Amino acid sequence: MFDTALRQLRQGLAIATGRRIRPGDVAALVQHIRRTHAEFGRLDHDRVMEAMGRVTDPDVRAAADARHWRRSVTTAYRHTVYYRRLFDRLGIRPDELSLARRTELPLTTKASLRALPEAFVSDRSEPVLQAFTTGSTGTPTSCWFSAYELDLAAAYSAMYWLMTAGLGPADVLQVCVSSRAALAVSTTLRAIGMVGAGYVQTGVIDPAETLARLTTPVHLPGKKPRVSALTINPSQLAALVGQAERDGYRPHDFGLELIGCGGEVLSTALAERAERTFGARVQDTYGMTEAFPISGQNCSAGHLHFGAEQGLIEVLDPVTAEPAAPGAVGQLVVTPYPPFRETTLLLRYATGDLVRVLTETPSCEMAGQPATSPLLGKAEFSPTVRDLRLYQRDVLELLERQPAVPLPVRYQVAAAADGFDLHVLGPEDDPALVARLETHAAEHDLPIRKIVLHDDPAALARPQFVRALLRETVATRNEETGTWMLR
Repeated sequence: MFDTALRQLRQGLAIATGRRIRPGDVAALVQHIRRTHAEFGRLDHDRVMEAMGRVTDPDVRAAADARHWRRSVTTAYRHTVYYRRLFDRLGIRPDELSLARRTELPLTTKASLRALPEAFVSDRSEPVLQAFTTGSTGTPTSCWFSAYELDLAAAYSAMYWLMTAGLGPADVLQVCVSSRAALAVSTTLRAIGMVGAGYVQTGVIDPAETLARLTTPVHLPGKKPRVSALTINPSQLAALVGQAERDGYRPHDFGLELIGCGGEVLSTALAERAERTFGARVQDTYGMTEAFPISGQNCSAGHLHFGAEQGLIEVLDPVTAEPAAPGAVGQLVVTPYPPFRETTLLLRYATGDLVRVLTETPSCEMAGQPATSPLLGKAEFSPTVRDLRLYQRDVLELLERQPAVPLPVRYQVAAAADGFDLHVLGPEDDPALVARLETHAAEHDLPIRKIVLHDDPAALARPQFVRALLRETVATRNEETGTWMLR
């Protein structure tokens, strides 16, 4: 017990001062939690969430943010080429750029990071892994990470799987994200190993093959009889739901208890269909390679909450870069803090992810953590016409609640002077479906002029990108003919 308390104290002091956390301390806490679970049972999920969401004194948080910001600015100036040149060119003294004056520093754009990622790498770091984004908004962007960052990420990820997700040694996790997502895959693999659970790397493969693997019994000592947890992008989850509905699967065909989603917008409509199809709880999270370790989690009230100690979260007007007012939409701008980040250093990084600022102080179970609305979508995928904007979330909520629209939904938005025309892959000869869609759009004041259904995918010249398109191949052998086939 004394050893555990000492490790927690060292961890708290490291976070407060910005010094390195000992990954071994966090890993030891993971093992302590495992022993506690084994002796007393799992921690109550609701109480864990309430503990995570305890309110911190605003003055204490403001003082901590000011310290972390100053340390981040000083480190980035001294040790990266990009920020040293930027500060010198603008005549900004890093020791004078307080948190209150942070708007004097321009936002760091994805294009800048993409153009020369090495210019953001600290000259005193020891890079070991270059992780790329999926490239959903253009050429993939890369970030470098050190062994220390990866060790720390794995340990904290294990804490998440144990305490928040509720996994234990008897569980089996199937990972259905792209095998090219090196940071997410490697972190999850190591974290699940610390938890003692089983790990199955499936990737983004044919939905029918994925469902077959989910329903196949797991004959392993000490493990549950079937895969019990799934982590997946929303569009690939949509593909699974659509395939399962067509093939007549029922919840009792699966052993799933938890489905963790991230990387895209997860609509309420899709989450509800997935829960009905698989009989499992669906949990929505937010994260991105560049913002690591900053992450978000949705509460029961639908807010998106962020860990205050992980970094500075700003919600800024997409055009003016001024703070978005309550009720207004802005883009998430993040500054990952030390000691969680030490290799690729980013100050005021514009994520392009849109959220709405809350109008009231949350009273949910995670009220103590900074919060916004759920993710509305990428700015690049949410077109504007004058003062009208059509958000990804609005389109997905509209389409994914209709069983007649194939999953994952494929659509294209065409802008007009007075709104948007929505072209959707679906049955052309279904006027009743069009009527239902248009009625829903009108009831929710969506700026959609008309909805057009197309049988032929080729009719959508510029369909919205989804990660389910990043399909990986699986080799199968026909034993009768002795031939191989890629699916």
